[in-house]
Amino acid sequence: AALLFVGSLVGLFLWIRPRAGSWAASAALLIFSMGSCGCFFLTTLWPRGHAFFYIWFLLFLTLWIERRQSRWLGAAIVTYAAGM
Repeated sequence: AALLFVGSLVGLFLWIRPRAGSWAASAALLIFSMGSCGCFFLTTLWPRGHAFFYIWFLLFLTLWIERRQSRWLGAAIVTYAAGM
């Protein structure tokens, strides 16, 4: 659970930083990690749709839209399938 949580934080930072800056990305990490949602995902593996898979899925979809390279769509589909 801790590794998925750290992976969620890394993905969230990589997703927000190029679009809103380092300060906004750091604030999002702080809010996510200190909020009830982040603490829930840190302590459990029960949810079906873990935040790790959702964040990386959105990151890969965003990269596909921005760069128009099919490998990012493939990565998004694989991430979505793994999360389900």
